[in-house]
Amino acid sequence: MNGNGMNYENLENGYRNACGNSGSCPCGNSRNQGALFEEIRALSFVMDELRLYLDTHPKSSEALRFFLETEEKRKGLLADYTAQYGPIDSYDINDDGTWSWLNEPMPWKAEAN
Repeated sequence: MNGNGMNYENLENGYRNACGNSGSCPCGNSRNQGALFEEIRALSFVMDELRLYLDTHPKSSEALRFFLETEEKRKGLLADYTAQYGPIDSYDINDDGTWSWLNEPMPWKAEAN
């Protein structure tokens, strides 16, 4: 825990536990669609928590650094997911420039994982 009360280690450990890795991610291991989606969700949660923290502690360079590192990891995982399984949200298009957002199953449905 830093002097401002933010426990970055717990956030990072929570992410590692969620994605099943003991090292920093992206881990480079082959992941199925569900595991990759869960990694993205975990990083999104960490970023949401950091955004809230930064709202009240805008001068925390440690929190900002951790946010930017997490954002880069998430961007990499989103790129991997989109390349392997198609867009994860309606703001993305396929690498080949096609639109497949309405193709089933949606990423959050059990049959997609």
